[in-house]
Amino acid sequence: MHNVALTKGAAKYRIFRSIYITYLDGDRTVNDFIKKIPNILTIFRVACIPAVVYFIIMGNESVTNWVLAFVVLLLAGLSDYLDGKIARKYKVVSNFGKIMDPIADKLMQYAVLVSLYIYGVVPFIVLPIIFIKEILSGVGTLTLWTKLKMVKGASWYGKVYTVFFFAAIYITMTMNLVFYEDAKIAFTTGVLTTGGAIREYTISILMFLVALLGIWTLIMYARQYFKIHRRAIAEESKMPEGLTKAQQNKWIENYKAQQRTLKILAKQGK
Repeated sequence: MHNVALTKGAAKYRIFRSIYITYLDGDRTVNDFIKKIPNILTIFRVACIPAVVYFIIMGNESVTNWVLAFVVLLLAGLSDYLDGKIARKYKVVSNFGKIMDPIADKLMQYAVLVSLYIYGVVPFIVLPIIFIKEILSGVGTLTLWTKLKMVKGASWYGKVYTVFFFAAIYITMTMNLVFYEDAKIAFTTGVLTTGGAIREYTISILMFLVALLGIWTLIMYARQYFKIHRRAIAEESKMPEGLTKAQQNKWIENYKAQQRTLKILAKQGK
């Protein structure tokens, strides 16, 4: 019996020691899991898109659909917040996260916009504006990666736009919940009640503000893109310091011309 007790004690000691090493002292298991959390949350956010789209489009069927759309969108927003917080706190920012996180945000944003347009609360003009913004910013990001092997993280103006966008969407969701019956009357009979008018005009104003903020964000992004591209060319061409703006422009143009000539000669050589 004494030997059995010792064996059990040793087993308990080994178990507790293993737990201590794994979760307190040994970082491998914990850190490996933590490093995966931001990417898991990003994938979760993408997985939420079909559910949000379905519940919004089917909003007229039942007020429950609006509640579910609101909840799923809230969970997606929470995952986005936790994603960034965990990545920064534990310094596990990866290229996958830098690329996929904004893509997940863009997919969610545009999917929600299109769904709300199909439902009938977003002016059509907002869709092409936001679409062009996302395409151009995506092309810029891809260009930075392919040409400079640089992955640009989220900018402050991009974050401002994202926060305002989702705030507008949450307000839109809330308005549809509060004035659900008024919205249903408007859709079925065409009669715009006081509540329906408040809902419609508030949402329209919010969506136009989203579009204007999207244009501003694109302008800011374009300026940042050209600065980064110009700086990269200056470093690559070993441009000397102390040049005036005009001299810098001339240097960069000459360097680009040299690079084009080299490419032509290389093709001819083949």
